Amino acid sequence: MTKQQLFEQKLKADELLASESGISSHKIYEIANALDAEIVDLQSRLEKLQTIYQVYHGLDEMDFLTKQSVADQMVDYALQLAKNGQNGYHVLDLLFNAVQDGSQKAVVEYAHIIAYGKYGVSPSPWEAYNWLERHAEGNAEACYCITLLHVDFPHVVEGQVAYDYCQKSASLGYSPAIKRLSQPFDLRTYTQKLVDRANNGDTSVYFQLSTRQDLSTHQQSAYLALALQSGNAQAEFLHASELEQGGDTELAKTFYQRAGQHGSAQAFVKLAELATPQGGEPYHNFSKLDVTPLPLAYHKQQFNYHVQAMQLGHALATVYVGIGHMQGYVTSQNNQMAFNCFAKAVELGEEFLGAFHLARCYHFGIGVDVDENCAVLYYTMSAERGNVSAMLALAQIYQDGLGSIPKDQQKSAKYLFMSGVGRP
Repeated sequence: MTKQQLFEQKLKADELLASESGISSHKIYEIANALDAEIVDLQSRLEKLQTIYQVYHGLDEMDFLTKQSVADQMVDYALQLAKNGQNGYHVLDLLFNAVQDGSQKAVVEYAHIIAYGKYGVSPSPWEAYNWLERHAEGNAEACYCITLLHVDFPHVVEGQVAYDYCQKSASLGYSPAIKRLSQPFDLRTYTQKLVDRANNGDTSVYFQLSTRQDLSTHQQSAYLALALQSGNAQAEFLHASELEQGGDTELAKTFYQRAGQHGSAQAFVKLAELATPQGGEPYHNFSKLDVTPLPLAYHKQQFNYHVQAMQLGHALATVYVGIGHMQGYVTSQNNQMAFNCFAKAVELGEEFLGAFHLARCYHFGIGVDVDENCAVLYYTMSAERGNVSAMLALAQIYQDGLGSIPKDQQKSAKYLFMSGVGRP
């Protein structure tokens, strides 16, 4: 049994105990570390968990230090789950519960995951900073963590803020903070640093300065004009959007083209949208093309823009290119290429539509050998992102069974209910 399979089996047992016993899930995870790692049999694990729970039944009445120690164990357990492939958002739930039970260690681990986007979580340094600020009182490591955020995210944590929190951490006796205070801090504001770089000829900061709220509107406009002159893709995309909203679509296309040439994948996606006349269906809505027919030339142009966006790493455009290769309408049919596109899109994080089409490839043998287990894996991934078609596919699979996937009427009903089909 692999390490991944071991953790999956133990996790299932823990979740089953939580559902059957009425014990809150986070209490189960708090006590799970006390289990012998070799106990993987479901019934034995349940019995052992129930026994251990009796020991920890009075957790809420424990003294603070004992409770905090148990919560710190849950942090170790959550991070081990993360390293073994557990969903990052589930790990955050466990860490949040550990924080509620007094674990200062959990505060920092939670912030680290959301700041840098670890374990599949969307990165949000602003959220990490706000989280740390709320929990910094009396937590030396959390205070110092804010100082460290300044290094990678100076637009989020200003130099003066980093210095102040480093002092707080040092006053609590945290040795890394004490050592850091012996080194100089740059206390200029982030905007001041950008202005200094612009004055020294760094054209890459013009667009950032055009968005700084501590500059006047006149200064922002001046820096935006400089960014456009320097060929900044973000500035060109913003200008194109404003032109489009103002009704000048043709000039907007010109600036979207420039933005795309300077590396903006989203600009090519916008050009693809504009390539289809208003009211017409895009080529990737293949089932509707007979309802709103358009000359093939429109769709070929749209497809070519998506190819350019895909080459710049745009996940959804990669799915659309895969659909184009699969349907054989805007380009020659190539199932192997379609499969490769869907797999790449999932790798880039497109788990709604990309995972659904990848599941269909494994389900029906499109560009790859049939593999019902992979099909269910990716249908499930897509369903968890809210894809109703994936939910219905899973409902059908579990109703009828598929290869090595046995019938499971309970799961079938679950996915049918999730889809909302048939509900008033």
